Amino acid sequence: MQIDNKEIEKSPFEFLMTINFCATAGFAKMLNKSTLYERMGRICDQIKRRNPYEDFRIIDKLGKGGFGAVYLVQHLKSKKYFAMKEIAPSDDADLEDTLTEIALQNMASKGHKNIIGINKSYEWNEKGVDKFYLIMEWMDAGDLSTMLKTIPGQFNEDVIVYILKEILQALSHMHKNNQIHRDLKPLNVMLTTDGKVKLGDFGLAAQLVAEEYHQKEIKGTPKWMAPEILVTKPYNELTDIWSLGIIAYELAVGVNPYQGMTLNRIMFSAKN
Repeated sequence: MQIDNKEIEKSPFEFLMTINFCATAGFAKMLNKSTLYERMGRICDQIKRRNPYEDFRIIDKLGKGGFGAVYLVQHLKSKKYFAMKEIAPSDDADLEDTLTEIALQNMASKGHKNIIGINKSYEWNEKGVDKFYLIMEWMDAGDLSTMLKTIPGQFNEDVIVYILKEILQALSHMHKNNQIHRDLKPLNVMLTTDGKVKLGDFGLAAQLVAEEYHQKEIKGTPKWMAPEILVTKPYNELTDIWSLGIIAYELAVGVNPYQGMTLNRIMFSAKN
């Protein structure tokens, strides 16, 4: 494929999407459902059924969301620091989502430097509430969202290229394994003080299987959602590339292109 440099300069995002489409068109043969569930089941069988506070102590609370909370913890024996995500599923659907998150993040992070790995997982009943605890790498510089708010529009081109390249490497690895992140946004891009960039939070991730190449569920955060998700059309891994394009815009300009828009307005823009 030969494309003139002027065409690339005129429509860089379209060029990026074309490259990704060509790169992912020859996907490896997808897993069938039974194989996938067997693999995910083996990972979930490794969840420790014990109190995580026998091994870790809380140092600080890093954040809170609809899923639960994230803490900075220290391993009692090694004295190493980790991030611990606490999840309390409220029903069977939440439980299935939690187990899927644990399995997919484990599968995606194996041997890849740009995806946050899960060190251990625990299940424990605390005061009558069943909870899951994901012990993950601690990214000591926080998330990209905080950096965007601190220095909006002040990233130089080399920094933007570096951040996008690192995210793309994570997505490439996921897409080659037929996985979709579905919630790619600055809040889920984690950083370290020595320059590492890693993709985290697989709470909405999905595994494409041979029986269902396209997803139809509405998952994600509206300001970073691809149009096909917003208008409830079938979608696949290319939705992550749309979200990456939004991040690229935020890094360069300093604001989200949908800043200040209501969900209805965003959906209207997607349809038109």
